[in-house]
Amino acid sequence: MYLFKISILSLLFALPLAMLGQTSLSESTHHTESTTSFVLQKRHLKKYESNGWWKLWMDGGIIRTRDRQNHRKRTGRHYMVIDHGISSLVNMDFVDGYMFGPQFMLGYVNAYDGRWEVDADIKYAEGREKWMYRTALRYVLPPEYFGSVEVFGQSFTTDFDADPLMPRRYQLLASGVFGWNGFKLYGNSSVGVRGNVALSGDFQLSAGVWYEEREQLDNHKKRNVFRAEGESNVPRLRRHDAVNYAGDPLLDWKNDYLTRIQLQLDYSPGRKIVVEDDMHASARVPGPTLSLKGDAGVDGKDLHFLSLELGIAQKEVAVVDRHNWLSYYGAMGFFPVRNQVNIADMKHFDASHYLWQTRNSLTWFSLLANYEQSTTKQWAEAHGEWLSEQMFLSRLASSWLKEYLQFHFLTVQEHRYHTEFSYGIDLVKQIRMGVSVGFDGVDYDGIGFNLIWDITKK
Repeated sequence: MYLFKISILSLLFALPLAMLGQTSLSESTHHTESTTSFVLQKRHLKKYESNGWWKLWMDGGIIRTRDRQNHRKRTGRHYMVIDHGISSLVNMDFVDGYMFGPQFMLGYVNAYDGRWEVDADIKYAEGREKWMYRTALRYVLPPEYFGSVEVFGQSFTTDFDADPLMPRRYQLLASGVFGWNGFKLYGNSSVGVRGNVALSGDFQLSAGVWYEEREQLDNHKKRNVFRAEGESNVPRLRRHDAVNYAGDPLLDWKNDYLTRIQLQLDYSPGRKIVVEDDMHASARVPGPTLSLKGDAGVDGKDLHFLSLELGIAQKEVAVVDRHNWLSYYGAMGFFPVRNQVNIADMKHFDASHYLWQTRNSLTWFSLLANYEQSTTKQWAEAHGEWLSEQMFLSRLASSWLKEYLQFHFLTVQEHRYHTEFSYGIDLVKQIRMGVSVGFDGVDYDGIGFNLIWDITKK
């Protein structure tokens, strides 16, 4: 009954977002130059083409039904998406064992270029003898409105890390082979609604309400290839080596259930929404983006926690000339309410004790271990990067080599501030090799080497 009530409230919450995007839709926009002052759209909008059946099954992609007026092109209104092709049917990791099941998305484009989608990822985990799933019924607003709303449900196990730089399969490989444990393993079951929509050219609103149940699970396999025993269910934390674990949300886990509420407002002055085709749009942001985020956990009438965060970010803006780029990110926040905070609710930072990563990140602290500075109090962080084709070695090479300098700063209420300076080279926009030197307060903290292969770029 409680889940039913949450689902009804979720639907009521979703309706205003969906209506917000449809209020001014009265006709198709295929032949207009610009719907509003902040939307840029080609006069003759092309339809997004299919990848073809072979590519769909082997590499993943999209297939669309045939158009009645042109049978040579699959540009109809129905479509199917499989992200990773047939390889998604069978997976294996060291926590859940072999996992069997489909992952797909079915969709329909309506007369206004809005889309209804059913998204499903269903797996049977042989190692845990249980079904895991992530499903969603989603409505994607027409491209010029740059938003969507969905009702979702999910039940899964995961290694909790706030924003992991390394895909989960590599984290589990490191645990199963070397016995490393930088992560807490937990189960999560949730149902709710979330969505986002462009309020205007400058503002983007994201919101979500869901009910979730969380439980701690046994950690990775006790034995592994190169160690007699794996590490315990307590992550490696330098700051917790000689403290009492009782009461610490990182180490003294309590199974719980609660209602989560998240709200985020982004402000990007001068932003333009670019409609690329009948299914896609992108945003051009000439200046910085300011964001205000709130996150709360509620159990009945009891407020478990409330966190607020204010941030600013801008990526690769050209400075001086077109051979130098500046990126920066800064954020500060606090927990005005922290009556009961679990590990998944804390403020975590982009950190890892691995020497190599698979996603380039401006906010990565290469000398911090996972959770080392995680907090339930106040925090502030700042990051900056100067990327150049005219620094030192890059002057001698062509455009395939760039160099970068980075600065990272973090302070939380219960610890001294941490600072890192980094230098490295950027090869063909995918591979980065660098060295970092760090300081805790004014004390030298060490030197770290890192290798980044950004698999998100092609």
